Amino acid sequence: MNRTKVFISYSHDDEAWRRGMCTHLQVLEKQGLLQCCDDTSIRAGEGWYDRIHAMLSEAQVAVLLVSAHFLSSDFIQDEEVPALLRRHQQDGMVMVPVVVRPCTWKEVAWLARMQIRPRGARPLSGGDADQIDRDFSEIATEVLEIIRSKGVMR
Repeated sequence: MNRTKVFISYSHDDEAWRRGMCTHLQVLEKQGLLQCCDDTSIRAGEGWYDRIHAMLSEAQVAVLLVSAHFLSSDFIQDEEVPALLRRHQQDGMVMVPVVVRPCTWKEVAWLARMQIRPRGARPLSGGDADQIDRDFSEIATEVLEIIRSKGVMR
């Protein structure tokens, strides 16, 4: 089955946040509604650079887990973000920035122009476990709504 691909862009320093987001997206993945893609799916012996660029070019939606680590990562800023912005501008790929920890994201021009999640642009890290799960669930539901509204569901 060829499902809509959702790419997760994150810093390895934010691995716990990636796991949390992917757990909520995997509920939808198990229903056959989407496929979550990130660097953890790269197998031993695969060319990681080419595989990440293939995922970037195949994804219809990208979830960006924004933190100071994300914003200061050379690979993310020099490789992933330009590819995602190009896809966003040329193909209408939807980018969903999610602030996971307090950072100066408002000073990043391309990011400051985007609608940020969670609603109100408050960092996920400021909530208790229940609030974080509610936010992840809301974001996952919104990703599914984006997929359905854009007609990119396969």
